[in-house]
Amino acid sequence: MEAPASFSPLTIALSLAMAAVILCQLLLKLFAAATPSPSLPPGCMGFPFVGETLSFLKPHHSNSIGTFLQRHCSRFGKVFKSHLFGSWAIVSCDRELNMFILQNDDKLFKVSYPKAMHGILGSNSLIIAAGDTHRKLRNVVVSFVSWCKSNPTFLHCVDKLSVSLMDSWRSQTRVLFCKEVKMFALSVMVKELLGIEANESIGSRILDEFETYMKGFVSLPLNLLGTPYYKAVKARAKLSGIVKEMMRERKKKGLVVGVEKERDDHENFLDVIMSNWKLDEEEIVSVVLDILLGGYETTATLMGLIVYFLAHSPPHVLAKLKEEHEGIRNGKGKGEYLNLEDYKQMEFTCNVIYEAMRCGNVVKFLHREAIKDVKFKDIFIPSGWKVHPVFSAIHLDPTLHPYPQQFNPWRWRDDKEMSKKVTPFGGGPRLCPGIELAKLEIAFFLHHLVLNYRWKTSADECPLAYPYLQSLFRLFIRAAHCRPLFLSLARVTARMPKEESFEVGLTTDCSPESSKKLKGSKKKKKQLLVEGVDVMERNVEGSFELWESNINSEVKNKKKRKKITIQCVVENSIQAEAGEYEIKAERSVKEGSPLSDGGSEKNEILEERQFALENDENERADSIVRETSGEKILESNNGKTDQRNIKRKKRLLKEVANADMRGICYLSRVPPHMDPLKLRQILSQYGEIQRIYLAPEDAANQVKRKRAGGFRGQFFSEGWVEFTDKRVAKKVANMLNGEQIGGRKRSSFYYDLWNIKYLSKFKWDDLTEETAYKHAIREQKMALEISAAKRERDFYLSKVDKSRALKSIEERLKKKQKLREDSEMNSELADSQKLPKLIRNFPQTQPVADSAVQDKPKLSTNFLAGVFGGS
Repeated sequence: MEAPASFSPLTIALSLAMAAVILCQLLLKLFAAATPSPSLPPGCMGFPFVGETLSFLKPHHSNSIGTFLQRHCSRFGKVFKSHLFGSWAIVSCDRELNMFILQNDDKLFKVSYPKAMHGILGSNSLIIAAGDTHRKLRNVVVSFVSWCKSNPTFLHCVDKLSVSLMDSWRSQTRVLFCKEVKMFALSVMVKELLGIEANESIGSRILDEFETYMKGFVSLPLNLLGTPYYKAVKARAKLSGIVKEMMRERKKKGLVVGVEKERDDHENFLDVIMSNWKLDEEEIVSVVLDILLGGYETTATLMGLIVYFLAHSPPHVLAKLKEEHEGIRNGKGKGEYLNLEDYKQMEFTCNVIYEAMRCGNVVKFLHREAIKDVKFKDIFIPSGWKVHPVFSAIHLDPTLHPYPQQFNPWRWRDDKEMSKKVTPFGGGPRLCPGIELAKLEIAFFLHHLVLNYRWKTSADECPLAYPYLQSLFRLFIRAAHCRPLFLSLARVTARMPKEESFEVGLTTDCSPESSKKLKGSKKKKKQLLVEGVDVMERNVEGSFELWESNINSEVKNKKKRKKITIQCVVENSIQAEAGEYEIKAERSVKEGSPLSDGGSEKNEILEERQFALENDENERADSIVRETSGEKILESNNGKTDQRNIKRKKRLLKEVANADMRGICYLSRVPPHMDPLKLRQILSQYGEIQRIYLAPEDAANQVKRKRAGGFRGQFFSEGWVEFTDKRVAKKVANMLNGEQIGGRKRSSFYYDLWNIKYLSKFKWDDLTEETAYKHAIREQKMALEISAAKRERDFYLSKVDKSRALKSIEERLKKKQKLREDSEMNSELADSQKLPKLIRNFPQTQPVADSAVQDKPKLSTNFLAGVFGGS
């Protein structure tokens, strides 16, 4: 068969050669990719194309690592290779490697989520963005968190929505808890971020579209009509349109101008973003959706986990939590909102939140990709390979956490290193900025939940990871509203005479209209009266059943103290719920009443003091005044305590208001030889200065300067100055920036220029949070470096010990060999020099000389010389 006329044989040969070369190169690449490097960790690649993705994403209980990780870790170790999500991947269940990956984000590793998520989140999302874009967007989110924490209206909003949610459950016997708290969390974020209520038309549109938007995260990436992924992409477009429409309306109304403005407690953060951050529309939309995503899904899911674990934990866990919140409630006035001071008292609540994150694992793993070849210990990660640090394996590791499946909030109090062993919010440069905000919302919600409701979950209900927790976790609770009796008296006094009548002073928080008679025992009872109103009935066992009423009376007991346990059974339209309340009764003497016996008085006073100490009465602000021999005993007045509390609250509110009026200036460069004292002297002439913080220079630069013979004191790189009045701070920044410092000509910074800027919306708490964050990162890096140095030292010492042992063995062998050779040489020398042993000596006589031989004639020498010719 001949070739066509248009192609010469040479052209055909070259084409075939080029095709062969290209085919060989492709085969070599495939073979190189399929052939693992000797340094790669062991593992299994699974089926072609699919790999082990389906097994990795198989649903399992969120408080376990799943059969996939259990099987692979037992077979290959904590670090193994696999084929997941269509790519070669390294799966890490090792804590040190996970910390190394998180600390080297954007250096050795980059974010690499599946392409399907890019279509849902958008290219400007904080989750996907990297480099300068990520830092800029993250600063916006951090400012939102600080803005919310310092805004009293946000705290009031969370508290108010929590109470309204609890009230809406009163008529329900079965609550879809996860759906309810998701709406609660999203309502809080929409209110604070966009300034709209959830019940408004635009608010309901956002809630509906956002629910459709969230369903696309766990769906197949099929952008076909009718699929969840397609609906999620369309929902994001609609949400983007809603936000852009709101932005255009506010620009038309003149609510947003191009300059910075003072913060108003009633404005929303969208106005702040548009006013003070130079972002385009797409970036603003991405920031809004990212904040809604973090405040909606993860916060609500964590609430569901806490409710689930509390329902399946021993009763003392919930009792301890309730005790903490009852103490906070007793210190609040009626109708008073929770504040930051109350949140700081919720230590056990924070431990419960941390433990739920450890056991529940809201985020199981992350998606990362190696930018270049990475070597960590003996593990080699090639460039371009995916890396998946698994958090759940660290959180449930029995070598790090004793009894990891057990929900034990006290482990966070006893183990100070728990924060380094648990990373539910990630770490490094991509540490979640909304940690504290989520904790605050959950703590306020739990405050109202544990004080008003008791709940039970279904026996077969358990949170599942598929692959994220929220996809299959639907928690139904059967809630029974428990109307507790709020005892307002610090000390309830009682009188127990011989007639077995009993009087108690109580104050309940129930109105007379809502009070109902409780179920009583049919045993023999005696009715007790206080001011003509039936309050309680006493049965034979000595427990008491209360009626709900509106009573406030005080009764004294002068003879006997008794601790009373009251069984309170409240019956309403939901379900009867039993609870136990303790009333501590003690003696109380009216002011001016004399005591009969001096010696017994003293004993009673000491007994009263011991009783007060045993019952830990912290509310007794002023001590009991004791006087013997007919003197008076005075007790502190509750009214005075209330006045002191009111004064303290006013003082705190005044301090908060003063803190809002303060302003901070930033010094991007601190001149040499400038210290806080000199800086305060210079700037105090313009206004009152509250605080100054100067960041020390790098220690390496200080060492170099000292070695070069320079100034041996402390230099500073940057600084912050807080003025009492923000207006003064603005004037100082505008007036001094770029101007000569001046002062005395002898000063070393006389000719230097001011580099000063006023920081709008920036508070001192933001500075402390930033420094604490940097310090935490530095501590993590230091711990990682120390552990690496320790391993290297241990390895070196083991090698040194091994070499010493081998050297000592060689020396002993040489010594033995030398001794053996010396002994052999000595034996040979002895044999050669050994004299014959004399066994017997035989005596001999000398022979007799032969005289005849001596007399025999001899020829002369001359004759012989003549015969032989003189030779």
